[in-house]
Order: sequence, then C-alpha cells, then structure tokens
Amino acid sequence: MRRDFEAFLSELESSQSRVSVVFGVAWGNEIYERDWRALEMSGGELRARVGAAESSGLGKIGRDDLHITLQDVGVQRTYCHHAEIHVAADASTHPNFEALRDAWIRMYAAGPLLLGVGLALLAVESRMAGTLPRWVFVP
Repeated sequence: MRRDFEAFLSELESSQSRVSVVFGVAWGNEIYERDWRALEMSGGELRARVGAAESSGLGKIGRDDLHITLQDVGVQRTYCHHAEIHVAADASTHPNFEALRDAWIRMYAAGPLLLGVGLALLAVESRMAGTLPRWVFVP
C-alpha cells in the first residue's frame, strides 16, 4: 500500500494537480479541531501533511482512512483503514480505471497470492442510482 501511495504522490507532484483531501477515521480525530473538512492541497503538500501526521503518531496510511478527490478528472481514491485502496469514478468507463488496474497488476503481479487469484483486484459496479462504480485493491 505504501508503494502505491508513494507512486500516486509522485504522479501528483509531477502533474502539479491540486486535490481535495479529508483525513478520516481515525486520524481525523486528532488532525481537525472541529469538523472534518476537505483540505485543498498539492501533491507536495499532501506528502508533507501525511508525513507529519505519521511522524507524530496521529495516523498511518493503511491503518487510517485518507480520502483524496481529483476533481479535475472526477476520481476519488481512498486509502482505507482496512489496508485497502478504493478508487471511485463518475462513470464505469472512466479511462483512469483501466490504466490504474494495469499499473496495479504490474506493481503487484510478482507478489504473494491473495485470495487465491494472485491479485485481489475487484471491479464493483453498482447498479443502484447515485452510487459510483469503483475498484477496490487489497495489497
């Protein structure tokens, strides 16, 4: 999971995109004084905020939720407290899904077998109105 997060941060830093970030369960309890509000930041700022929070013992990627929204491309990525990575997009045919799936397969294909399939990468398309199609990756 850390390897994916670092690669994602490097991609953000090189693109100079800004993202909307919410520190969720459980480090949000320590980071925010009051309401858990989205913070707008660059990839470098996100790296610094997460690094400072982890160094202070307030939370950790893979142990606490971190919700990152790339508004310009309509994608949300969550580093979940269950050590999962969730990616949701505005449409099931979103071009980032296939590119991300291929990148995860390349990154983790040589790793240990997970759930007996070599890579636990689940495509979940909800048929319920108002929900987003998503990929869930369990490293």
